[in-house]
Amino acid sequence: MELENQVLLTEANRAGGRDVASALAIWRYGAATYGLGGYEELGVGHHDPEELRRWASRWFTRGNAVLWLIGGEPPTSLRLDLPDGPRVPPPRPSSTLPRTPAYFPSLIDGVAASSVVRRSIAASAYTELLRRRLYERLRVAEGISYSPVASYERRDGQMAQITAFVDGLEAVHARLVDGFVETVDRLAEEPPAAREVAEVADLLRAPMREPDAAAGWVVGAAHDELVGAASPSFADLLAEIDELTREQLTAASVEARDDMLLMVPSGHRPPGGRYSPAPSTSDAVVDGRVFLAAKSSTPRGQRTIGPGNDSRARLCVGPTGISLVEGLAFMTVRFDQCEAMQSWPDGARHLIGRDGLHLRVEPTMWREGHLVSDLLDRGVPQAVVLSRPPRPAGEIPRPAHVGSWDRLLARLKRT
Repeated sequence: MELENQVLLTEANRAGGRDVASALAIWRYGAATYGLGGYEELGVGHHDPEELRRWASRWFTRGNAVLWLIGGEPPTSLRLDLPDGPRVPPPRPSSTLPRTPAYFPSLIDGVAASSVVRRSIAASAYTELLRRRLYERLRVAEGISYSPVASYERRDGQMAQITAFVDGLEAVHARLVDGFVETVDRLAEEPPAAREVAEVADLLRAPMREPDAAAGWVVGAAHDELVGAASPSFADLLAEIDELTREQLTAASVEARDDMLLMVPSGHRPPGGRYSPAPSTSDAVVDGRVFLAAKSSTPRGQRTIGPGNDSRARLCVGPTGISLVEGLAFMTVRFDQCEAMQSWPDGARHLIGRDGLHLRVEPTMWREGHLVSDLLDRGVPQAVVLSRPPRPAGEIPRPAHVGSWDRLLARLKRT
């Protein structure tokens, strides 16, 4: 287990942090179901052999496995040493979005988007058409994006996810946002030309003409069996491509636009009033003990508990959760909705809520901050607590010291 944990940690380090698709998943699903893949693998190194045995006994069973063979009947001696067990269905997707289409700002050199749509040949064709339209406008016509991309991936038995990304320099971010949104809107409002429908249909047929195309279909059918989807035959897929129409593509375009989640560069927003801001704060504050910011605290990081530049910031910690309040904005993680809490020996705590919001508590930055850590340790379920090794002293934040001369200057400025 020690060796395998080291391999997993090395693999995670090579990944270089979250990518665009992971960020989109977290903002759409939160810290649950299909959003979990966007997070660091916090549990690596925290499981014992018995936990792994229990996990394997749930997933590696006859009812939850599919075997496919190509090239004839299976050997008569073939045996699969798996215990009996039920089929585990895909999770019911969580959601953090009150409405769509929606958007959120991020430190990104470009524009990204995701849409969840019904699985269909039309949705797959729309994905290719979107990529072509983005390329024609942003690369060929305007020259502000190098390589627009779009992908279609099956999510479960009924739904698929379309992801798109266009890159661009900071100087053209505003034009990228406008061009991306206008391209999506135009596809939903104007049926594509018959020529475009024929071209994307040819692109979908091309992989199915390859010598190993049938083998690829078998793998897809096995995936469909596991997620509870009715898998069409190879011939039915070809027939569906042949029957693709402009109206089907337009319907898929509308579905994708209306469910779209946009990731835009910081300081920008989509044109028009169609897109709503994705929630980045909470809608309620818990009742409990109030903790005030330590005097002259240093600025806090993004989405991290701390007083920031507002000395009136406060923490509320009660039996049901913790809230950070800064003016009219607040962020809350309820204990029964806490998916993970990292714990450091110096008292720092990092809580991740199911809705994807997370709060980091640095006791040194709050008056009587050590009591906050104690209250969190009593309130958060131990099953989601992850112990972390001690931090170097230089990594522990401290309130900035303000001398008498600085205080005098501050008084003069106020007068």
